[in-house]
Amino acid sequence: MNKFKQIQSKIEELFRSDIQAAVDLALNLPEDDPNISQIKASTLVDGGYQLKSEQNIKQGIKLFENLLSIDEIKVPTLYNLANGLHNLSLLKMDYYGKEWKTLYKWYMDTIKDRLLAKHNYSKAIVGHSNSKLTAQALNNRANMLHSAFRWIEATHEYRLALKNDRRNGIAAGGIIKQIMNGYHRTAININCLPILIPPLYKTVIDNKEHSIQLCGVNDYQRMMDQFNEWKIQDIPHKIITIKTIKLTPYQTFILSNELYLSPFMSRELFKPDICDSLQIQTFISKDKLKAYKIPPIFGMFNMIKADFLTIRWLAFNYFRSNLPKNSYYHDTLDYAVYGTKPSLLAITQRLAFDILDKIAVAVLTGIGDQRAKDRTISFRTAWFKFPDENKPPMGLFPTIETEVEKGNRALIALSELAFDIFDYYKDGCSYLKRKHKLRNSSTHRFTILHDMFLKNNFKDGAVEHYDINDIEKELIDTLFIVKAAIIYFVEVVYFQNGILNRELGGKLMDLDIPSHKQIRGEKS
Repeated sequence: MNKFKQIQSKIEELFRSDIQAAVDLALNLPEDDPNISQIKASTLVDGGYQLKSEQNIKQGIKLFENLLSIDEIKVPTLYNLANGLHNLSLLKMDYYGKEWKTLYKWYMDTIKDRLLAKHNYSKAIVGHSNSKLTAQALNNRANMLHSAFRWIEATHEYRLALKNDRRNGIAAGGIIKQIMNGYHRTAININCLPILIPPLYKTVIDNKEHSIQLCGVNDYQRMMDQFNEWKIQDIPHKIITIKTIKLTPYQTFILSNELYLSPFMSRELFKPDICDSLQIQTFISKDKLKAYKIPPIFGMFNMIKADFLTIRWLAFNYFRSNLPKNSYYHDTLDYAVYGTKPSLLAITQRLAFDILDKIAVAVLTGIGDQRAKDRTISFRTAWFKFPDENKPPMGLFPTIETEVEKGNRALIALSELAFDIFDYYKDGCSYLKRKHKLRNSSTHRFTILHDMFLKNNFKDGAVEHYDINDIEKELIDTLFIVKAAIIYFVEVVYFQNGILNRELGGKLMDLDIPSHKQIRGEKS
């Protein structure tokens, strides 16, 4: 047995029986061999988290950063560095505690570490053929999204992890957590539970040993304790009888890409009038409203929803329809594609992204922030205070900070989503940055798509070049992110109602807003 194998075996043995001894051994290992350095760094990161040692975790992170300077494309190192940053942020959560005022401080203190961790997980996901490592990276990134209350995106990541590893009980359990949390705050219909939960719970139970390998026995046990508290095992399997409808191609497109405007949907429950039934149930305004006037937040939501459904339809037409080819285009001899169809792809992606700006204005209106009247407000500028244009954010704006400290978790979800889209630190580590770059390119410059992409050949100044297959995926991803942001916006209203009602002693009544079709005498 060579030296590397001997050290690896000894560390693994100690980690099972005496974590402190494993860390002490790792601290004394040399750093002249990259493989041994990997073991040393991993032990410091994982052992440091178990021992609640911030110093050990930071030592491990530093080692991984040094390893990356030797080999920047070493995917396992990127993955392990992301784990180190993730563990560091979780450890700090224990320091700050779970109160909303201190949780906000944790959120701002760890936001850059979590940004970089998600970015590195993304590199590991894209850059590795090992489905197990990909699933673990997706699991961990989903956990990070969950910790920032981005439950719609977290569920999507857990589903992708489960797709890469069908025995991944941690991913299945993660989806169960999102379903139950949504159900407990009335965001999910009870009829979903007997359809969605049992097969996921079976994956958790049937793959216990594999799941423990992924997360450790303590985390697995905590998950099972939570499920026992919720009585997950008692949820019967499909107790309701549902007539499954035949889906049109458009409905299949919506379901397969998770582009329905509901938090959760299954094939059995899918119906046109249900899949997009998201609505604001009631709204308690901070501002004094004129008598008999419906608050503008409802009209804003109607427009946001209508815009999303329209752009979703345009996306479907891009993928499924033969669009007219009725003009002459020069061939630029670089495998570029020109015409109505590639233009529709770029335009639809841009229009989808533009909805985020409307969501920002609607959120500020809902929480009574006067900045909503500022025509320069956008999804990029709505959340954070900046000392100046070239420096990173100092914190959230006071109105948003106040709401977060009172428990409006959906504002954390939206502000961190913005943080992951816009490169506030200007260091290229925003894992959703490309969506913003594409929006700017198709708005202010020229986006040319290619069906054979010769990456190194394109440096054209005002023209930006992309592979058409990549942008097709970006369109679906952008639509999904916008859907998530719309749901988080509805939750901002939900949590704000609860906060105001508590402050006023629970004396407020719901505001019942009639259906638009009902008032106009149209069929529902």
